[in-house]
Amino acid sequence: MSSHSPSIFAHLTRAKVVHRIYDYNHHFISLAIPLDGAYPPPDTDVANYLLRPASSFDNVQRRFAVFFKCLFSVVQEELSRIRLPHEEKAFAVAWRAHLNSERSRMYKDVVVKSQV
Repeated sequence: MSSHSPSIFAHLTRAKVVHRIYDYNHHFISLAIPLDGAYPPPDTDVANYLLRPASSFDNVQRRFAVFFKCLFSVVQEELSRIRLPHEEKAFAVAWRAHLNSERSRMYKDVVVKSQV
């Protein structure tokens, strides 16, 4: 018997199913923000950057806008740097494999660029 409550188990199971569905579809960006019991494991650099206190709602909105601008920029740089197949499913699988190995580095780059 698991020590997790049924709702946490259901959430983790649902998250794993969604995560597996993305294996065979276009999967450009995946963020895991919850720091407790998340699947896939949380992107702590991203969570710490996005969830830190702000003096106003406008500052929160600006932070998120800058973060996503930098995220799209890093993804564009990454896509231009690597060779991926052109066929849709093969592209999705190859991009997914790339994210699995480079995700942490990419998100650290995004956070660093967002803070400048």
